[in-house]
Amino acid sequence: MVLVRGIFLKGMSFEDVFYNLIPLIIIAIITLSLASMTFKRKLE
Repeated sequence: MVLVRGIFLKGMSFEDVFYNLIPLIIIAIITLSLASMTFKRKLE
């Protein structure tokens, strides 16, 4: 929500958007890694 509000209402700079995206990217990497490992175990 912070990103959407900042981009559309405040005109956030690319740097601000990038710094707000870092935690989301980290969460996505961890979640996808765990899902991939779980899926591979179930296939074996």
